[in-house]
Formats: sequence, structure tokens, C-alpha cells
Amino acid sequence: MKKTIFLIFAVLVLSFSLSQNAEAGCSPGWDEYSVSGTYYHNGTLCNYTAYYCVFVDAMGMINSYIDRISIDYACIDVFTEDGFWMNVENEVINHLIENGSFSQCPLSSYNVSIKRSQCWKVINIPCQGIYEIVNCGYVGACQYLYKVCTDYTQNPPENQWEIVSRQAIGTADCNDQGLPDLPPDGKTKEDEWETDCFLIGCFNCN
Repeated sequence: MKKTIFLIFAVLVLSFSLSQNAEAGCSPGWDEYSVSGTYYHNGTLCNYTAYYCVFVDAMGMINSYIDRISIDYACIDVFTEDGFWMNVENEVINHLIENGSFSQCPLSSYNVSIKRSQCWKVINIPCQGIYEIVNCGYVGACQYLYKVCTDYTQNPPENQWEIVSRQAIGTADCNDQGLPDLPPDGKTKEDEWETDCFLIGCFNCN
């Protein structure tokens, strides 16, 4: 199903009604938002919250990247699954689309970019009983490009999107041995700790 935008900068900024977090982990000038989702893993329903950062440039391009994700202890293995990251990507793009107004369809070029790092670390937060997976920088990243537009011939107007490409950019600089053992040697879930950075590669990059 084709869900296809070039958005008008002022309109988009005024129309976003996302729930913005005060304690942003984003770069200066970027706004942080969060979206919650669910993912089934080995018969378990995993609830997670993804925190992502957004900057709309002067040309109306929506640039965004995933900053961190929190999830229950039982679901830590999902971070190495392509299906999980596709789920997160879909939640983020849908969150953006549901809360924005865009230019009239159709569009000739992409106008939304979502990036996620290829290098992550796990932080244990024992007082909340969760893990957070936090990006280790964006030297190597996975980039997803979209066209998003509004069909104003519909009543009410309907936002549509279309995936343009998924690609790997840059070169990751972190351990490629996969998810480390958790908790680390000498630590328990009751301790505060974090792992070294490790590689989670891109999916569907061709």
C-alpha cells in the first residue's frame, strides 16, 4: 500500500502536537519526542518506549534520529532482531505523520529522514526495572528516507507516506561481537552499570 511529502516548514512546526520531553538527550537545537510500542518476542509481549530527536531545516526537511529505547528486562534480546528495528521505525514514522500537516500529494522527492546508530550500549536502571539501549554516536548509521504528504482532496485531509530507501551510511566503530552478556561479570540487576558499545547492523540496506 502506497503511503506517500515535502512539508511547509512553518505549517509543520505549528501543527506538531507531539508530547515533548523536557529532559532531552538530543543535540542542541533538536527537540526530543517519545513514542511507545509493542513487539512480540518468543511468545512474550514486549513494551518499549523509543525516544527520538527532530530538527526541521529551513527547506522543510524533517531530520530525525533515535536517541535511546527503554524496555523490560525480559525483552533485552529483541535489540538484535531486524523485526524489532522495523517495528520501531514504523512507530516513529507513524508518530510523525499522525501529528503533522504536509504539502499536497504527490511529491517528487523525499522529505523525511530517520536515522539510527549502528553502535549502542545497554544501561541498567534498577530503580525502574528496565534496560535502556543508548546510541554511541552516529559515525555509522542506518538511514531511512520517506516521502510524506497530505491529500487535501479527502475530507478530512489524509496524510500518506512512501518509503524511498533504506541504506547504511558511514562506518561503524564499535565491537561487532553482538549483544554482550548481561549483567556484566561481577554485576547484578540491582546494580547500576553500562556495557561497552556494540554493533547492531542495518537491515534492508540494498
